[in-house]
Amino acid sequence: MFGAEPIEPWAEEEQRELEEHAATRLRTCIIAALKAAAAFAAVVLCIVPFSAGHRLNSHWQTARYLVYVAMALWVWLVCKIGFVWASWQSSRETRREFSELKDKP
Repeated sequence: MFGAEPIEPWAEEEQRELEEHAATRLRTCIIAALKAAAAFAAVVLCIVPFSAGHRLNSHWQTARYLVYVAMALWVWLVCKIGFVWASWQSSRETRREFSELKDKP
């Protein structure tokens, strides 16, 4: 707590394990974010034919539920992007903390 804990230097094997785990976790988060973005884009593209000036505008009252789905997917996408950022930030801070320790005499 408050940076007062004694930190032991880590071995090369521990560093390699962290790098593998961080890369795997970040890749998983990025793939999930891309899937969320694709789903959001697909729903938004489905909404376009029901907008004003298009031939399916007369069915807008039933198609408005697509807007609700798009809003839910937008929240899901923002959460997934947040997970990507948190995963990247966490691994970056861990690397920084232990590299500073490695540089000390």
